[in-house]
Order: sequence, then C-alpha cells, then structure tokens
Amino acid sequence: MIVFSCYNDVRNEQFHLVLKNNYSYNKYKNTDTLFLEKNEINNKIFYNYFDNNRTNKNLIFSFYIEKDSIIDFTGIKYFLKKSKKYNVENIKYTVDIFFSDDENVVDDKSCCFYNKKYGLLTKFDLSWGLFSNTLYCDSISSQLVFKIINDSSNFSKY
Repeated sequence: MIVFSCYNDVRNEQFHLVLKNNYSYNKYKNTDTLFLEKNEINNKIFYNYFDNNRTNKNLIFSFYIEKDSIIDFTGIKYFLKKSKKYNVENIKYTVDIFFSDDENVVDDKSCCFYNKKYGLLTKFDLSWGLFSNTLYCDSISSQLVFKIINDSSNFSKY
C-alpha cells in the first residue's frame, strides 16, 4: 500500500512535507521525507513527489488524476470503482477506490485510495495482499489511512 496525502489550497506550485513509511511484507523498514508539488493543468491534477532536496527537485515518482475517474501512474491507469465516506474530527471525507489490472502482466492487480483534498492515500498490491508504503502529512491524512487499512467492510477489500 502506498499512502499519499497532502493538502494544497493554491493551484500553483507549492511544496508540502510528506513522510513516507516503507514496508517489506507488511513490516516497517524505514521512513523517507519527500515534498509534494501539486498543480492543476487542463482539468488534470498533477502530483509530483521529490526527495528532500528542494533546490535540485529530484523527482521520485508522480501521477495525475483526470475527470475524477482515472489515475495515471506513468502510463498505468487506475479506474474509479467505488467511494466511501469516513468521519475524521467531525468532518466527512470521501475516499475513492481505483483499480488496475494489466491483463498482459501476471500478478499486477492493484488498487489505490484517493481523496480529492489530500490526494492519493494508499496503494495496495492485490496479487500479493501486501502494502509497500504509507505517506501522510498531518493527523487527518494519517487517520484516513488508519481507517482505510482497518476497514472491515467490503470497501477496502476489492
């Protein structure tokens, strides 16, 4: 699972600190510090994650979402499957689940969870039943991730 989350009120370039916890076989390994840059261009929202050297802006990974229904990770498309509302600090946040399954690749099924305010929250490898990362920037995004991971309904079980 990869959790991406940070909120940006402005639509131009702005950096947000993101902590990325790395896991191997669902066990914590270490934490990286990244910066998220979020931009909206032509009805697409671009999310670029850079290493902690803001001067050189070394891109670690990126994705974009279009029409609120497709997430694109460098050519791998995830399609909106369903949505659910979670209550955090007396505010309801809608979380959308997106699914990808490349028929030309064995063991490639995965899903990701997205919130319009915070961006990508988690990414989960369905073929292996493992998550690889969690990313968060504040207590709300952290609570959303916790709720997704511990959701016993069919929403988080694709």
